[in-house]
Amino acid sequence: IAGGVRTVAFTPSGQTFASGGGGDCSVALWGLSDAGAWEEKRRFEGHGDWVNSLAFCPTSKTLITGSGDKSVRLWEVPEEPMAATVKPAGRLMRVDVIAMSRCENMLASGTADGNVRIWSGHTGAERATLLRDAFPVEALAFSPDCETLVAGCNDGSLHVWEAKTGVAKWNVSTSSRIFSLSCSSLDAIAAGCLDNTCRVYNAHSQELLASIPVEGFAVSVDFAPDGTEIAAGTGSGAVLLVPLETATPRLTLQGHSGTVWGVSWARQGGRVASVSQDSTCRIWDAASGAVLHTLTGWAGYLRSVRFDSTGEQIVVGGTDNCAAIFDVQTGTCSREFAGHAGWVTGAVFTESRDRIITGSHDDTLKIWDANSGREMQMLIGHTRRVTSIEISSIKLIAVGRADKTLQVWDMKTMSELFSVQAHADIVVAVAFSASSTIVASGSFQSVTTRCASSGTLFHSLQGHEGWVSSIRVVGGENGLVWARYQRPWGEEVAEEPPIFCWDTSTGERVAAEDWKEGPPEMEPIPALEDRTERHKITTNGQLLFVHALPSEEGRGGQDLGPAVSCFQAPAPISVLRYCEGMIACGLEDGQIVGCKAPMLV
Repeated sequence: IAGGVRTVAFTPSGQTFASGGGGDCSVALWGLSDAGAWEEKRRFEGHGDWVNSLAFCPTSKTLITGSGDKSVRLWEVPEEPMAATVKPAGRLMRVDVIAMSRCENMLASGTADGNVRIWSGHTGAERATLLRDAFPVEALAFSPDCETLVAGCNDGSLHVWEAKTGVAKWNVSTSSRIFSLSCSSLDAIAAGCLDNTCRVYNAHSQELLASIPVEGFAVSVDFAPDGTEIAAGTGSGAVLLVPLETATPRLTLQGHSGTVWGVSWARQGGRVASVSQDSTCRIWDAASGAVLHTLTGWAGYLRSVRFDSTGEQIVVGGTDNCAAIFDVQTGTCSREFAGHAGWVTGAVFTESRDRIITGSHDDTLKIWDANSGREMQMLIGHTRRVTSIEISSIKLIAVGRADKTLQVWDMKTMSELFSVQAHADIVVAVAFSASSTIVASGSFQSVTTRCASSGTLFHSLQGHEGWVSSIRVVGGENGLVWARYQRPWGEEVAEEPPIFCWDTSTGERVAAEDWKEGPPEMEPIPALEDRTERHKITTNGQLLFVHALPSEEGRGGQDLGPAVSCFQAPAPISVLRYCEGMIACGLEDGQIVGCKAPMLV
């Protein structure tokens, strides 16, 4: 770059960055090419001196520059292209439910693997994970005042959080699978359950206020705007309008011939919308029960329906992988949203009606421009995080994940050799034997050994308790497996954490008095760093740095020299390992990235 670079800045999404400096006093805008390389996309000219500072606004639509010519300029930035995303097969978890807060600053999503996440409704950035590795999340709802978020799981558990802080308020078991949730303006929570009831709880005290019988079970529920009545879509195809005071249906709306997967009550109170497995959407008069419109024409059945804030439009989504907006007065379709590769399980308007949020079985959330139908942003975060990784002497990669699975990959071809559910909890440690024939993995109260090429279970090693912190395999088929354990949280004991040993050929535990020699080095290797004889590899978010160690310090040196190489991963790095010129990185979004490091050989 002629004249040197004095300043750079990334957009919030990380897909685009700007650079400015001396020379021609211009600012360059950079983005990723189809091949994954950074290339110049646009150049802004107009400053009369060096550009000293840059900043993007949170929406990425405006770039602000400051220059030695005593001016600050604002530049319009073209829309960012969609970034390419690599999805390892079987590791992404489908998005089953979504909810949008009325204040528009919070979006919640729930997945089949029991995770609940909150995202920024403005930037799409992930803010927090409130529930991890629980039972599949079937329903989500924000309270009208945006203060409370509720999640229901298929084990019957109901979870309630303070939406703005993520602090858990309470949880309760309904003893029956929860299909649907709604929050009222009167601080009540309604849960539609498989046991043919709709249960209503006080949002603050968790007191059970009512248990409403629902024939055919309540697959979908929504409160009336004043909080005094519930619309319940049933497995029998009926829609019930039930006052809480009487707990008996005021109206039974008949017309659907399949399960009613979604209901929505217009905020103005006069209309109810429902969608069904019969591939129709119906709009009803809430006072008389009359059908105002019956919308047809879908290739699959419908899963979701929501009114906008004015009650003039609805958005529906279904198994044809699309969402669509309809005018309530005329029943005509005004906009379609195509782009998902799986069922659209949820679709909602933002409060301002200018955007649509969709969640899908293709493991993504998408944000759309409601007027043009253009896809604005894709949110990917519902993957199974890499928690441990190891490289063998023949370039096999063992990967432990938060979804309790163990994978082994061939690093030379980046092909998966096997993937198994190895434990009943998170896989926190993995190790190969020196011959690369055995792979060991550790979790809570669990250590296993397997064939490194096929995943065949050799032994489930017994006689211990607690979380494994590190594993080593010494020798091969007639060797030893060593595991070091963590002390329970808060336990202050002067002794070192316990170390256990097993015979790899029999799986039998070897007592300490029978150890022929002491255990190998068992100190856990920090997840985000590794060493060679002459270099130390560290990470900072998505960036990986290779530092030279002072020659006189060698492997034991603590002081880092300058970074001799830098690599940017497509997502934050959760764990890394080095072996003979190759670096393997496990990413927070579930991807595995391998990169060559010839300067380390």
